[in-house]
Amino acid sequence: MQFSLVGRIGGMTRSEFFFYYSIPIIVVLVAFLFVLRKYRRQDSVNYSDDFISAAVVLGSLLIFRENERSVSQKLHWIDCYLRKRFSNASFNVIQIYKDVVDLGVDLTEYTNLANERLTIRQKIHLMEFLVRLGNTNGNINPRESELIFYLLTRLNLDLDDLDARIQDILIPGKKPEASTTKVRSHYFKILGVEESAGLQELKNAYRKLVKIYHPDNHGELDERERKEYVGKFLEIQQAYEILTAELNSQ
Repeated sequence: MQFSLVGRIGGMTRSEFFFYYSIPIIVVLVAFLFVLRKYRRQDSVNYSDDFISAAVVLGSLLIFRENERSVSQKLHWIDCYLRKRFSNASFNVIQIYKDVVDLGVDLTEYTNLANERLTIRQKIHLMEFLVRLGNTNGNINPRESELIFYLLTRLNLDLDDLDARIQDILIPGKKPEASTTKVRSHYFKILGVEESAGLQELKNAYRKLVKIYHPDNHGELDERERKEYVGKFLEIQQAYEILTAELNSQ
């Protein structure tokens, strides 16, 4: 799956400054991959993984607003933040921005690099930031939710790895329970496992189904096909979350 961004810094108009899937999370992914690619081979500066993850997720904030004034304000804020937190690091937020807006990124390559370069703690930190970023307008939309859960799977993380407050953003309110035998049976059927399945079996089944049904794994889809895949994906997600929550509470 390719994400391509198009834009320029000076003299931007609203129509010129847009990118496919105009959600903050996509921008973060592109910036993160760019920095990994660009700095992983530079020996003259010690770019720690902590710096890389913090720099790109914060640096990406500068382009998720729609007007040039907001971009400029966020550029200044991010630059000040990074210089305060990483006083000995060498980076150029403007150059990162310029490179990112013209960069295409393969999601598989991004997650492979993230798995290679980041510790579990750092991957959790990244995902928690993505959730907060997606929630800047007060809610996570379906597209953002799809991507976040897909990334969790690709990064070998589970929802329970995230802070409880982050989980509440993704799944507002109390998680529903499989209150009847019929409902429980239906959820196990969705995941294609026996009702005696344990937590690890549920995880394995869930990850397998995500690879099959996630819409972004099927190239170009028309609106009807995409809705079908999204519906199935969310059904799988609900079944997995309810059953794993039930097992974890036992």
